[in-house]
Amino acid sequence: AIPAVDTDGTTEDATATNPTEITDFTGFTTALTNGGNYVLKNNIDGTINADTTVSKNLSIDLNGKMITLTGGKTITASGCTLEFKSTGEKGSLKYTGFTYTIIAALSADKDATLTLDNVKFATDGSAVFPYGDASEATVKNSEIVAGGYAVGTNNAETGTNKVSIEIENSTLTTNGEYNGSKDNATVLINVQGVTLSIEDSVLTGDRQTLFVRAGTATVENTEINFNDAFTGELK
Repeated sequence: AIPAVDTDGTTEDATATNPTEITDFTGFTTALTNGGNYVLKNNIDGTINADTTVSKNLSIDLNGKMITLTGGKTITASGCTLEFKSTGEKGSLKYTGFTYTIIAALSADKDATLTLDNVKFATDGSAVFPYGDASEATVKNSEIVAGGYAVGTNNAETGTNKVSIEIENSTLTTNGEYNGSKDNATVLINVQGVTLSIEDSVLTGDRQTLFVRAGTATVENTEINFNDAFTGELK
C-alpha cells in the first residue's frame, strides 16, 4: 500500500488505519492469500476445500460478526502472523466438518504467530496447534470450545522446538469424542522446548484438562475442571 503521511511528517502503512472490508467468503479467502489488515462487515460462511497456508501477515477484525466455515481442512500460518481479533463485542469463528477431533483447525508452523483476541471460537476439530520451531500461540480474552484439543502441541517429535503458548483471561473447553469415547484434552504440551503460560482462565475437559508431558508450564489464578467422562480403553 502507498504509505500515508502522518501529522508529524512521517509515513505509515495505510493498511494499519484503513483495513480492507470483508463482505463475503471470497473476500475471506482472498485475505488468506494476500495477507494484510481486514475488518469483517457482515456475517459470512463458506467451505474450505483444501489445507490452506497463510504466508503473509494477516489480521482480521471480526468486528462483533461471525465467520462460519465448513470443510475440516487446516489453516496454517507459516513464517508470518495470523490474528483473529474483535473490536468491541466478541466476534465469532465457527469451523466444523473435521473427520477426526485431533485434526487442527488453526496451526502455526515455523516462525509463525497465531493469535485469538476477544474471539469466540468453536470447532469439532482441535482449535489451536502451534508446532513449528519458534512458533507462538496467544489466546486472550477469548472462548474456545473444541473437539480434541483447545490448545495443544501433540507432536511426535522429541526435539527442542521452541514453542511459546500464552493463554490469558480466557475460557477453554473440549467436549469431542474420539473412537466412541470422550477422549479429549483441553491443553496439552509434549515437546521439550514448549513454554506455556496460563493466567486468569478457566479450563474444562473430559479425559484430560491440563496435561504437561514435557516443556515448562506456569499456571496462575486459573480454574481447572475435570469431567472424568472418558469411557474408552486405556492404552
